Amino acid sequence: MGIATWAPMKGHSKMNERSGRDILYEMAVPGRMLVFIDDSGTPGKPLPDLAADFHFLCGVAMTSDAYAAAKDRILSELLTIGNGIREFHTVEIVNPSKTSPWRGVSLDARQEALVAAIDVLKGAASSILHCFVSGEQYDAELKPRILAAVGRAQSPKNALQHVFFNSLIPFLQRTGEDVAIVMDSVAPLSNAIRIQAAADPIRLYEGGVIHVDSKDEPGIQLADLTAYMVNRVYHARQRLMEGKKNPFDEIIVDAVFDLLPKFINVLELPPNKSESSTQS
Repeated sequence: MGIATWAPMKGHSKMNERSGRDILYEMAVPGRMLVFIDDSGTPGKPLPDLAADFHFLCGVAMTSDAYAAAKDRILSELLTIGNGIREFHTVEIVNPSKTSPWRGVSLDARQEALVAAIDVLKGAASSILHCFVSGEQYDAELKPRILAAVGRAQSPKNALQHVFFNSLIPFLQRTGEDVAIVMDSVAPLSNAIRIQAAADPIRLYEGGVIHVDSKDEPGIQLADLTAYMVNRVYHARQRLMEGKKNPFDEIIVDAVFDLLPKFINVLELPPNKSESSTQS
């Protein structure tokens, strides 16, 4: 079981064809599980007691009913903030660049926005499925496995995705629920989405992983929030211990602590005994 090669959506010029936006709109039908995925990481070794070159990937799982309420609240919060802001992009909330629309939002309002997004995440997420690897772990453990599975080397980030999806998808399929898997796209998209086909598409909405710009899908913004907080929580804790906290550190540390019961490492999921081959 694995993720196959890219299967991008074709052009949508015919009236009877569904656009990428139609597919996104229709994915949240009642009774479906949704998993929104994003990644994060820290190059180098910023703290003495942390492993170097950290890569993290997480999927925020929720029911379609929970997502309907979460999406409405996210869009309402964005409308209230205004200032041309289209998404909760956590790094911009915490440390907006000179060109970011969040730069024009006061510190108090940015703190309130982060607290509101965390509140939505806590209420909507049924579980947070994650996987991570350091540079040292990749060289010692993951690289040999990937070479054996696919016959070629991959970057740590791509290898992490390979392991993540090969654990996540069989697990989701065994739950007996229909599921939509949606991941942040790092590449520009000509349509609203791009679909990466799964080797075994059973119970997967549109037969694979839907890649979409986070600006177009609020669920991805919740995954971005989760990935950012987990990646930065040790930095925040270190600053708190040193008395050098920034205005967001306590918010992040408290949120991660509260969410811990929902975290599941995908490598600890039950194995798929019928799995006989892996594709990438």
